[in-house]
Amino acid sequence: MTGGALATTPTAGASGPGPATYTAAEAVRAAGVSRTTVNRWCREHVVDAVLVDGVWLLDGPSTRAAGRAWADERERRRSGPVPTPGHDELLAEPLLRLVALQGGEDALGVARGSAERRALERARSRGVLTWWTADRLAVTVLGMTPWEVWGTAWSAA
Repeated sequence: MTGGALATTPTAGASGPGPATYTAAEAVRAAGVSRTTVNRWCREHVVDAVLVDGVWLLDGPSTRAAGRAWADERERRRSGPVPTPGHDELLAEPLLRLVALQGGEDALGVARGSAERRALERARSRGVLTWWTADRLAVTVLGMTPWEVWGTAWSAA
C-alpha cells in the first residue's frame, strides 16, 4: 500500500466483505489473531500496511487473506501430521478400519490394559505400526494373516 489517505470504512471496489483498511486494533478482531501477530505481519510485509504517526494502517483485503491463511495453517497444525510409514513401518489404517468394522476392541475381546490394547492405542495416535506389531495384532486381535489386512503393502516387506 502506498501513501495517501486511508479510511477505515468500506469503499467502492473494496475486495470482499469488510473495510478497505483497518487499524491494528481492528485487524486483531477481524483476523482473529493477537496484536503481536498483526504487528509482525506489518513489519514482515505479510500484509500491505503503512505506519502513520505510530499507528499501523492495514489494507483490508490483504489482512483478511492473511487471517484466512493463518486460520488454515492453525487448523492444519491441530489436525496433526499425516502419518508416513518409515522403512520398517506400515500404515495402521487398514487394521484399525477392520477392528472398527468388527465392533471395536471390546467386541473382539481385547482386554483393557493389555499389550494388544496399548498397541492399538499407539497405532491410533501415531498412524503407523512396526511390521512385528502389525503381524502380532492381525493374528491375535483379528484372527487374520497380515496379508489379509494389508494386501500388497505386506508383501513389500
